[in-house]
Parts: sequence; structure tokens; C-alpha cells
Amino acid sequence: MNAAAEDGRANLAVLELLARKWRLPRSSLTLKIGASDRRKTVAIAGDPDQLMAALLTWTAAQQTAGFASK
Repeated sequence: MNAAAEDGRANLAVLELLARKWRLPRSSLTLKIGASDRRKTVAIAGDPDQLMAALLTWTAAQQTAGFASK
């Protein structure tokens, strides 16, 4: 992340990155824990079946590209 950890900009950048990578609406992601920590807990709202499908698709793409173990 290149965003500064000021005024929550870095946290917003993390949520925007996850939404883009997982192809989910940004509004479905909420930072629950870790606003001032490197470790974050993110809540994902939406239909569980659709969310699981999106995450499984992303995970499979990462494994195919060889990024899952990095």
C-alpha cells in the first residue's frame, strides 16, 4: 500500500484494493478491527453463495498465476 496511514486513508485503500481484486462492491466491505494495526479484520456483506463464488474464483486465479504461496 502506498497510501499514508493518516485519516484512515491507508485503511480505505486496503478496502478499495480488496473490493477491486475480489470484484465486489466497495460498499460491501467494512473494516471491523485493526484501524490502527497492520492486522485487519474485514466484514463482507452480501449473499453468502455469491461471496463464496467470487472468493473461490479469485483464489483459483491466484493459484493458476502462482501467487497463492507468496
